[in-house]
Parts: sequence; C-alpha cells; structure tokens
Amino acid sequence: MKLGNVEKTILFDGVEDWNYLGAVQALVRSENRSADETTWRRITLEVIRRLAEDGLVKVGEIHREEGFVPWEEPISESLKKIENAMVASDDWIDWSSFAWLANTDKGNEIGNSIDPAELD
Repeated sequence: MKLGNVEKTILFDGVEDWNYLGAVQALVRSENRSADETTWRRITLEVIRRLAEDGLVKVGEIHREEGFVPWEEPISESLKKIENAMVASDDWIDWSSFAWLANTDKGNEIGNSIDPAELD
C-alpha cells in the first residue's frame, strides 16, 4: 500500500496515542478542502478500511478501565457502524469519538520510520 499524507500522519501519531474518528476526518478534510460532507465521509471510511485491511491499525473503542478495546468483527461491519454513526448526526461532536484506531505492531514499525518533515 502506498501511504498518503493522511495515512502517514495517522500511523506517525498512532505510535504515541490512539487516533479518534474525528481526528481522522479532520486530516481528510485538510487534504480535501473543497469536498463536501459526503465525500469527506467516504474518504475517511476508505482510509480506515485500507489501514485495517493492511494490518496497520485495529478499529475499536475506548473504555474507561480497559483503554482501547478492539472490535472483533470484520472491518466491513465496523465501517457500517462508523458510517451509521456519522450519518445519524450532523454534529461532529456526536460521532467524533465513536471509533478509535490503534496501531498494530506493523503500524508502529511504519509510524516509527516516518520522518516528521515528510508530513504536511
């Protein structure tokens, strides 16, 4: 997979902390400023799908006691849940922390190899 700036930033940031859904979409928006909400949502879901299918991140949620808890369902099911949450409310606050991404070991390996100067 050829990583774009959004994917590189997610993996770079993911070495230190989990990425929440709102941060992922904010990166997508910054790379696609003239797009509309539907396009931002589509690209956000595609970025998550590619990273998860390539084994670079796990998708899940944050629990107060356990921290990051990965969803054990197929990525297609996770993406449906995320999309439903995003569509259900026009208010970013309602869905921005619905899902979180955690780097896998492979994702951390790539994230650690990224020079911050490469990121826009």
